Amino acid sequence: MRNWFMEAGDVISESFQDLGQLFTTNPLTSIKQWSDTMVENGQQMVITVLIVLAVLLLIAIIYMVVSKKVRWTASQLAIGAICIAIAFILSYLRLFKMPQGGSVTLASMLPIMVFAYLYGFKKGLVVGIAYGLLQAIQDPWIVHPIQFMLDYGVAFMALALAGLFKKIVPGMIIAGIVRYLAHAVSGFVFFSEYAPEGQHVLIYSAAYNSFVFVDLAICIVVVLVPPVMKFIMDRKAKMSI
Repeated sequence: MRNWFMEAGDVISESFQDLGQLFTTNPLTSIKQWSDTMVENGQQMVITVLIVLAVLLLIAIIYMVVSKKVRWTASQLAIGAICIAIAFILSYLRLFKMPQGGSVTLASMLPIMVFAYLYGFKKGLVVGIAYGLLQAIQDPWIVHPIQFMLDYGVAFMALALAGLFKKIVPGMIIAGIVRYLAHAVSGFVFFSEYAPEGQHVLIYSAAYNSFVFVDLAICIVVVLVPPVMKFIMDRKAKMSI
């Protein structure tokens, strides 16, 4: 949480410290320099506020969509929390980490997709966004509110798409593709400066974010292990009775 909220207070404190230092060192130019500092710090504070508002708006929209027709049991809430916790732990088991955000993990998407497959798309949305917010806290790379919503909102809500399919593997593939597209659009719009000279930013973003498919392949390999698949299908069969 340090990156979003406490930094705003630090910005205000630093601004007034800068004011005192500037007036004592060079009174003739201090007003202009302090004004420039306040403009820069003000932009940081605005971004912080917009991010917070975006998170609250996203949560409110999801709640309005799913709360009217979806009822949660105590068991489903507990299982959802467990799946989020397992996914969060697995997200620390990184095979490699990308320089501008993103990493290949040991099947960290799988618990969220399995939950969505078992309990449905709408409940999967809630679990997905909760996991996305944890990812934003764990390893934030945020440059704009819309980029935040794409990389940490839409991308992880997309994992709930696994709940729309009768078979889990096709659902996982579609969920992975949509997550990839969310990251690719974010990269194209907000991270164009990282593209190598002479390379189109769309190609750069498409290639950079292909780490999602490696992550997805690991999830599919794990779910195709016979004991894992049997557990999921047995659970699904019991719920349909």
